[in-house]
Amino acid sequence: MSAGTDYTCGIERDTGSLHCWGKSDDEWSPSIPRRAPTTGAWDAVFAAEFRACAIQREDKTLHCWGVVYGVELDPQVPLLGGAPLAAAWVGDRMVCGLHADTGAALCDVYTNPPGTFVDIGEACGLRADGTLLCWGGDPDVAAAPKEPFHTLGSGNDFTHCGLRAPDRHPVCWNYPSGWLDRAPKQPFQELAVGWGFACGIGEGGSPIVCWGEEVKEFPELSSPFAQ
Repeated sequence: MSAGTDYTCGIERDTGSLHCWGKSDDEWSPSIPRRAPTTGAWDAVFAAEFRACAIQREDKTLHCWGVVYGVELDPQVPLLGGAPLAAAWVGDRMVCGLHADTGAALCDVYTNPPGTFVDIGEACGLRADGTLLCWGGDPDVAAAPKEPFHTLGSGNDFTHCGLRAPDRHPVCWNYPSGWLDRAPKQPFQELAVGWGFACGIGEGGSPIVCWGEEVKEFPELSSPFAQ
């Protein structure tokens, strides 16, 4: 399951059927649910603001639908050259995938970097040894931490966080205000990164914790399970 700005998509575990629901069309947010594929079986779905994408179960290709820069996407046409993918990251400016056979990073913007990876974000990849490689013309390249990571997470518009190895404490970078950098100093099992905020599930049954500039401005983004 994955949630976008005003909609959510999910996949049935047994059949692989894809379902999306949420806000209908308006001037600024074309309906993702109305454009979602109604046939086929899918393995994973990824939601952004103006488009969503899913990895097809049969051939592992990535298909997207929605409207980006005024152009309606055709969900019948696979992205990233029709390569089979083990994982993907989807935003409104670009999509990136992890090649299922070679581990290569593939993005539809920028020149793809050499090497193999075990996780993929927005123009950033996590290597098997825990080191990060970010590429392209954005500040990610200089801002990416040099320390090893266990998990990489990316939100929209080049917002990145990761769980540091070996203590699994969150580290965030490249969000201009600095608020996202004020991550809790505690270990997390899982991490989710949004636009200007992030949330983590603590270890040992600890509550969900959210932080970032958007949480400060909109307290309703705080986890209802934090207390």
